[in-house]
Amino acid sequence: MLEPTTGNIAYVPDLGMDLIRQFHFEEETGTITPCGVQVSGVKAGGRALGPRYMFFGKLGQCYCVNELSSQVTMPLPSLARGRPSWMVRPRRRCSQ
Repeated sequence: MLEPTTGNIAYVPDLGMDLIRQFHFEEETGTITPCGVQVSGVKAGGRALGPRYMFFGKLGQCYCVNELSSQVTMPLPSLARGRPSWMVRPRRRCSQ
């Protein structure tokens, strides 16, 4: 997924390695260069998070759905505010 403000940074959730990979995309040449990794949230109890899906909200905030921990996190700095937003939101359990 390309970061929406510049369109040249791609983020790829890596479920197997339990992190988000970051790549630089050069539009003129079509080359993609690895340029870092990012954790997808705060681990609780040593359990894996399992980042699976990512999307950017209307205000530039990035959300990551972590499959193994059942969490939605905001692992990247908010593009609108320019500051980290490490909010972890556990999935609510449905009442039966």
